[in-house]
Amino acid sequence: MLTIEPRLAQEIVERTMRIIRFNVNVMDHHGVILASGKPSRIGDVHAGAQQAIARRTAIEIDEATT
Repeated sequence: MLTIEPRLAQEIVERTMRIIRFNVNVMDHHGVILASGKPSRIGDVHAGAQQAIARRTAIEIDEATT
């Protein structure tokens, strides 16, 4: 299983957020947040990511579904 270093994940988050102006999270293969535009979320389990992993499909998450 390939993993991403948290520092690189955070750089991806920051660069992406400068472009799209929305919060971005990067999760590992268990759904644990490795990097986020909201640093307090780092280390939390992201339920939507866990669903996507379990279903092996993309899941759209917006304010209405959080």
